[in-house]
Amino acid sequence: LALPQIAIQALMREVERIRDLTVTELRRSLAGAASDRHDRPKAVAQSLSDAVGDYTAALNRKPLPQDIADVLPDLLQSTEKLNVVLHTLPEADRLRDRISAPVPQPQKALDAFRAAAEQVLSGADGDGREPEEPNVGDPAALLEIRYRQLREEALAAAAQGQFSASAMTDVLRYATLMRRMLKLTRRASSSLAGVQAFLDKGPDAETDAETDAETEVETA
Repeated sequence: LALPQIAIQALMREVERIRDLTVTELRRSLAGAASDRHDRPKAVAQSLSDAVGDYTAALNRKPLPQDIADVLPDLLQSTEKLNVVLHTLPEADRLRDRISAPVPQPQKALDAFRAAAEQVLSGADGDGREPEEPNVGDPAALLEIRYRQLREEALAAAAQGQFSASAMTDVLRYATLMRRMLKLTRRASSSLAGVQAFLDKGPDAETDAETDAETEVETA
């Protein structure tokens, strides 16, 4: 803990491990893995999260440069978002299994939604921002389009009596949960990318610039 930047790098590695676990479990869920297989990764992530919390608390007990102190909340919030995803996955899996039963459903729209979800996971290290105008070149925008299409088709199918209201509710709830988990994962990845950019730049860069400016003023 003597060198805060090294400590932040260590924290970053642990949170990245949680992120990688989360992305892997989301992919397995989309592929149809059994819901109970998330138990071990969830326990591992919780153990890592506890370590991150303890390490952060130890850091905060000592005076820190302001720029170092500023990135700690990003790491903690990313950890929290990823844990929410891992704890939500079992419910999403149960809904997935129910809507996978051989009953009439908007299967084509559901498959397109899942394919878009896979694309979001492939770009989980993106900036995490929601686009102002959706376009199919952006995975998150494409997911939003597929989500709306799935909702519309599910509602229309239920209205036409093609499947029950409860089945429609399961489809909509599943899509809503998956969409939320993907957003949380993307936002956590965005925060981690910001912390990595800070580490790459070096925490003292801004301070050195300010010191040089002050020296120039004094010299003048």
